Amino acid sequence: TSPTSSTTTTTSTATTTTQPAPPAAPSGLQATGACQVLVLVPEVNLTWTASPFTQVTGYVILRSTSKTSGYGSVRTVSGRSDTSYSDTSVTGLGATYWYEVEAVAGALTSPASAPASATTPPRSCTGSRRASRCRSSP
Repeated sequence: TSPTSSTTTTTSTATTTTQPAPPAAPSGLQATGACQVLVLVPEVNLTWTASPFTQVTGYVILRSTSKTSGYGSVRTVSGRSDTSYSDTSVTGLGATYWYEVEAVAGALTSPASAPASATTPPRSCTGSRRASRCRSSP
């Protein structure tokens, strides 16, 4: 008998998938404490400049009581050009809240914006006008 020899050739193809870059972060975040109209509780009003990334479908609003940690999602705002939000879930008079905003484009999320803070009014609101009619808390 003669020895049998066989050769096996394996070919592999590497596929490289390039992930799209996440959207640019929103900028110019501003936060202002105020009184809700016709309600006796505070709110924080936010505005920001839209991400220049045209595929943005909305923004995630993040809130914390610390500038450097503990941010949690408060709300998602739909639409690329909707660049404001009133956080009516804040509590306490004279309380400081920190906010960041992230742009969302499909499954991609931008880095967070620079943080901005607001302090709720130090006195209770009468509800008849925003921040202009407050009375001292007992």
